Amino acid sequence: MAPDAIAVAMLRDVMRLRRVQVKDAAGRLGISYRRLQNYLYGQSDMPLGVFFALADMLGVSVDWLRAKPPFEFGHFQQALTDVFGDKLPVASINENGLALSERPPGQAADRASAATLALFIRDAYNTHLNRALRVPLDPTASDPPKP
Repeated sequence: MAPDAIAVAMLRDVMRLRRVQVKDAAGRLGISYRRLQNYLYGQSDMPLGVFFALADMLGVSVDWLRAKPPFEFGHFQQALTDVFGDKLPVASINENGLALSERPPGQAADRASAATLALFIRDAYNTHLNRALRVPLDPTASDPPKP
């Protein structure tokens, strides 16, 4: 069984962000440049052993690579409403960014506040993840940084 194309594409993205060249990765994995290139670009199915070893070398978890994208917006918006209910703060955007205020007693949570919070959380998450994945790998380090 081979990893799916999305997980392999995510590995390629992490390699690009961490500035890892295919030839360097192939050398560290003990396989040829051409073979790794074929795996990364879908010319051949990547064996699970190579997938696990490359993920480990890049410092990302296999669970993260195999997960669906973390923010399906509509589901996340609904989850915020479900979790916080009437305690969901009133969220709005002003010149300083996100503004939160306490919801008046008895006022039900609204979808607009949930949507605003979902957008800010998604953007903050993506910024953090992008920053973490841009840390170049130290070829002498035994444990690569984890996002």
